[in-house]
Amino acid sequence: MRLERVENYVVRRLEADDPEYPRLLSWIEDPPHPLRVCGRPSDLGPFLRSPAIGIVGSRACSMEAEAFARRLSGELAAAGWVVVSGLARGIDAAAHRGALEVGGRTVAVVGCGLDVVYPRVNRNLRSEILAHGLIVGEYAPGTPPRKQNFPARNRILSGLSCGVVVVEASRRSGSLITARLALAQGREVLAVPGLPLDGRAGGSNGLLRDGAALVESGRDVIEALPWSASWEPLLRPVGEPLAGNRLVRERSSAERSLLEVLIDRGIQSVDALVAATRRPVGGLQAELFSLESAGRIRRLGDGSFRLM
Repeated sequence: MRLERVENYVVRRLEADDPEYPRLLSWIEDPPHPLRVCGRPSDLGPFLRSPAIGIVGSRACSMEAEAFARRLSGELAAAGWVVVSGLARGIDAAAHRGALEVGGRTVAVVGCGLDVVYPRVNRNLRSEILAHGLIVGEYAPGTPPRKQNFPARNRILSGLSCGVVVVEASRRSGSLITARLALAQGREVLAVPGLPLDGRAGGSNGLLRDGAALVESGRDVIEALPWSASWEPLLRPVGEPLAGNRLVRERSSAERSLLEVLIDRGIQSVDALVAATRRPVGGLQAELFSLESAGRIRRLGDGSFRLM
C-alpha cells in the first residue's frame, strides 16, 4: 500500500467504520470516505474525543472582528474545546492562531489535497497546525483548491463541530453556507453582532435576526452548547443504536412535542411553532429539516408545515 505523506507526517485514511473516525461527522448525511487526517498522531484520540466548535467568517474581515475571533478562540481552547476552521485568510486564520497561542487544539479543514499549501500566505500557520494540531480533508494528494471543493469542505467543518460561530460575514459570504449546513446537520448556529452599516457583517447580523445565538464571549458559546457535559456518552461505536444517548433522548422528546403541535393545530408557520414549543429558532428549524428529510412532515410553498 502506498502511504500518503505531508512533509514529515503520515496521512491517515479513516473510513466510517474506523474506531478513530469522528463520531459526530459519521452521523451527517454524506460523511467523507475516506477522511484524510494529518498532524500529530499521538493527539488524534484526544482531538476526536473532545467537544469541537467551528469558528468561521470573512476573509476580508475588519481588524476588530479578527481580534475578536482570536480572543474567542483562545477562550474556548483554554476551556478545553477543539477549534475547527478552514485555514482561510481572515477569521479562519485568527481562529486557528487564537487556539495555538494558548496551547490549545485546533483542526484545519481544507478544500484541497493535504499536501497542497493554500493559501500561501498561511504557509507558516499551516506548519504550526501540523506540529500541534490536525489538518483534515477528503481530497487526494495533489488536488488543487478548486472553487467547487469548498462547499463540500464546509460540510466537514460543521460536521466535526457541536456548533458553528460566524464572527463576521457579508450577505454573500461562504460562511453562510457553513451555517446552513450546520443547521441542516442539527448543529447550533451562533453569530457575533457587527455594526449595522458595515456590509461585512450583513450576513452574520442576518443570522442573529433569524434566531442564531448571540456571542459576545466564550462563555456565551459554552452556555449555548451544553453538549460538552455529556460528551463521552456521545462516543458510541459506529452502528450502535442511539437510544441510550441523553442528547438523542432530548431530541426525540422535542420531536414528539413538535409533532403534537402539528397534529393538534394542523399547518403551522415557524413563528407559531416557536411560540408553541418555546424552542430557539435555530434548533427548531434543524428539527423541522430532520423531520422533513425523514418524510414525517411536508414543507408548503408559504413556509408552513403539515404532517405527511
